[in-house]
Amino acid sequence: MPSENRARGAGEWNHYRVEAKDGVIKLHVNGKVVSGLSKCRPRKGYLALESEGSECHFRNLRIKELPSSDPAQEEIANQAQGHQNLFTGLDLAGWKADADANRHWQPRDYVLHYDGKGKELRTEKEYADAEFIADFRIPAQKGKTLQPCKLEFRDQVFLEVPLTKGGPLSFVQSTGLEQRLSAVNLKANGQWNRLQVTLKGTTFRVTLNGEAAGEIEMHGAARKGVLALVPSEEMDFANLFVHELQ
Repeated sequence: MPSENRARGAGEWNHYRVEAKDGVIKLHVNGKVVSGLSKCRPRKGYLALESEGSECHFRNLRIKELPSSDPAQEEIANQAQGHQNLFTGLDLAGWKADADANRHWQPRDYVLHYDGKGKELRTEKEYADAEFIADFRIPAQKGKTLQPCKLEFRDQVFLEVPLTKGGPLSFVQSTGLEQRLSAVNLKANGQWNRLQVTLKGTTFRVTLNGEAAGEIEMHGAARKGVLALVPSEEMDFANLFVHELQ
């Protein structure tokens, strides 16, 4: 958190300076360091301008590259491949959201929070061959058996993600056919997990937290359909992306 509030009032210009070196980031606001991070991963990646819901103007944008500290490959962000954001961070635009959905699916900055009391959330658009990315986090809970979280693809194929360590990922078709993948190692409740699912023809491939969980053939699956988030428990989602494949 910032050590002090040095931002000027509405209508006034602020001067920000950000220095990133050797995995350490320092933020200067109007001439003084007010916050920072260390041991950042990745250490090399993209820059972005962000406004958290309000009109914001930028000027005098400059960059100076410092001598490289040669980060290892695993400390370099993946190259952009054309993924599109499925969640604005502000509202449920792009999703089939009625009044009930808006009550139970709440945008919280970059996090889409589900309170565990509503129904699934479906995209408005249908997708054929595509890669989907979703980060999910299970709130820290003790003494409770958690039911699997499901993601639905092409309107009839469900990926069941166990919310306990060591459980297997499973694909289940609406016909009842079930195919299991390898057991998964989820991070502890309260920590983020990243799920990547690639659909190409009848092949469904899954990666969890950077580790391949396997791939299967889902014969008889529809050629295209919506993506649906079908959690059975309170849960947070973030970084919801899709990359349509040619």
